[in-house]
Amino acid sequence: MVTVRKAENELRADVARFLHEEMNPKISLERWRGFLDGRWAAEDAGYAFVAEEAGKIVGVLSAVYADRKINGRDVRTCNLSSWYIMKSHRGGGLGFKMMSTALAEPDVTFTTYSSNTPALSVCLKAGMTTLETHRMVWHTHAEPAKGELVVMRDMDAVAHLMDAASHRAVLDHEGLNVHPLAFRTEDGDLCVAVFSIKQKGEDITFHEALYISDRALFAANARAFADAILPSEKALMSVDSRLLAGHDAKPDELLELPVNRGFQSAGLEPHEMDFLYSEIPLLDLKLY
Repeated sequence: MVTVRKAENELRADVARFLHEEMNPKISLERWRGFLDGRWAAEDAGYAFVAEEAGKIVGVLSAVYADRKINGRDVRTCNLSSWYIMKSHRGGGLGFKMMSTALAEPDVTFTTYSSNTPALSVCLKAGMTTLETHRMVWHTHAEPAKGELVVMRDMDAVAHLMDAASHRAVLDHEGLNVHPLAFRTEDGDLCVAVFSIKQKGEDITFHEALYISDRALFAANARAFADAILPSEKALMSVDSRLLAGHDAKPDELLELPVNRGFQSAGLEPHEMDFLYSEIPLLDLKLY
């Protein structure tokens, strides 16, 4: 008989080993351990859900919990990711049982950023709804930026200018492969943005926004900001549409996502759900 439960702390090493050996040996065991260390939430939050048969792990659904302050509210979020079930146990509804068990926590806002269409289908059947379907794109532009825009990359130098949530986010992601920036307009307004920078397709460098502190300011200056940070060719800046919803951002393109993103909200709006505190920075993944 297969049982599903939240993994206890003493099982952490076994879960890391399962993910390394069964799901992705290319990711080192050390990195899997770091991924499961629960660094962003209280110890009682957890780190994974496991399926077991006769005391042996046959499935893992990783859970990146974070205790955050979003728009002045203390909230707990959880990015469900790194989901693997042994081939011998697939096809009998175990995936649905694991996802349903995870989503049963009513005070947690859950997200999934999986690029796997069947996995998203199970998430939606278990209770998630669609978080995002499109992203906005700005390409490298030959024309100079209009207005005065100062981009700052030394976060220590501008820490005193940041709001508390942005400062916390930057500190929490130190040592991970993300790129925090701050830009200041000629009026003195400041926006903090955190990017993932990856090469995709035909060696095109994607600057993908993981976090934006001031949506209105970013949207109003998106073209100038793209001109300031993008290299001269084969590059683009990408922002999920929800992050700038309600603001006239004027992207060069609006592109449909190959796989939608999903979430289950405990009081948070879609635009409040960014990509920090998730598998994306922890495992240094590309956004799709």
